[in-house]
This record gives sequence, C-alpha cells and structure tokens, in this order.
Amino acid sequence: MKLISALLLRQFLVWRQLWIGSTLTNFANPALFLYAFGFGLGSMLATVGGVDYLSYIVPGMVAYSILFSANFDTTINAYSRFQVQRTYDALLATPVRLPHIVLSEILWAALKALVNGAGVLLVAAFFGGVDSLSNALLTLPLFLLGGLVIASIGLMFTSLAKGFEFFSYIFTLWVTPNFLFTGVFWEIDRYPWFIEYIAYALPLHHLVEATRPLLLNQPVDMGMFAIHVGYLAVLTAVATAVALARFNKRLFD
Repeated sequence: MKLISALLLRQFLVWRQLWIGSTLTNFANPALFLYAFGFGLGSMLATVGGVDYLSYIVPGMVAYSILFSANFDTTINAYSRFQVQRTYDALLATPVRLPHIVLSEILWAALKALVNGAGVLLVAAFFGGVDSLSNALLTLPLFLLGGLVIASIGLMFTSLAKGFEFFSYIFTLWVTPNFLFTGVFWEIDRYPWFIEYIAYALPLHHLVEATRPLLLNQPVDMGMFAIHVGYLAVLTAVATAVALARFNKRLFD
C-alpha cells in the first residue's frame, strides 16, 4: 500500500504541473454537452419517461465525464508512459513491482474521473438539474466505481496496443458506443433490439442506470441496483487481471 501511495503521489506531482489544461479538457467537454443538450434538445423534449429532460441527462453527462477522463488517462497517457517515456521500466528498477504500477494507474485515473464528474454534477445543480443534493452525495462512490471500471478497461486496451493508431479504434468502437447507446440521452428501448443488447454489455449503461434513480430522487430497485454494481465490479476485476497479464508478458518475456 505504501508503494501504491508513493506512485499516486508521483502522479499528483506530475498532474500539478498540468492541472489547468487537464481539468478544463475533461470537465468542459461534458459540461458543454450538458448545457447544449439540456437546454437545446430539452426545449423540444420537455420530458423523457416523465422526467424533466435536463434532470434526465445529468447522470449520463456525469458518466460521460468519467468515461472521457478515465479512458484518456489510461490509454494515450498511459501508453506514453509505457512505450515512449519508458516510465514503467524506470519504476521497475526500484522496489515497485508491476501490480503496484497497474493498480496505481487505475486508481489515479478513477480519482481524477471522480473529481471531474463531481464538477459536472455541481454545474448541473447550478442549472437546476439535480433533484436531490443529499442523494447526489450517495452517487459519488458509484462514480468512483465507474471510474475504476473505465480505467481498468482502458489500461487493458493499452496493454494490447502496438502504437498510437490503435487508440483511434478504441475511441470509435468503444468510447462512442458507450456515449451514444447506453441511455445517456434517452431510454435505450428506443433502439432496435440488437442495440439494446449491446447497451447491456457496456459499462456506462449500468453506471447510468445505477445512479439515475438516486439523482432523480426516485425509488431504487435494489435487485437491479445490485446487478448493475456487481457487473461493474466484475468488469473491473477481469480487465485489471488481463491488463496485468499482458503488461507482464510485454515487459518480461
């Protein structure tokens, strides 16, 4: 734990030199989407599922902020540290071991994503898009879990990448479907049945579905809530294990 804490401190010291650009990029993008869709499309769609449209898309916009931040941190940024800067090789010359590096990468990306998501949530509250501020606090552990699953999957992709071009496929085939088809903007039953099944497999759908009732101050179906959280936890564990195995093979074989 001390070594992971040391690696997190290193990440923080590096981020402190770049925090303005990093925060603006990860925070402003979903905030602009929230404003544009909440007031633009929301003027034509007064409600979705009986809920004010601005309030409806807030959980999705926070989830998108987490997706954008955690994915970017554990793909392009992590690949730069791994392949270009050779930071992993340098760290492995110290008492740090590969599991420490992998876990610290995932945890750091998840914490950054949580901060960015909380920022978007504050903006939404300012515009009146959060129906229960007390419930909003209850969603923070869920958003941290969302950051962990997106970060672990992003690092798994990085462990498979052979060059930066690989990530263009990830953003097109992974990030975009998570953004468009998982219930961020409207209910997924509007899509053909096969798109619905794709949505069920994507983590952002489960993150949105777990947090939306809380932010809308609606009753929570504990059975479905457990399924959503359990699915995210299992994905996190599997993706972390694959990332660790792949990095071990690439660094030591």
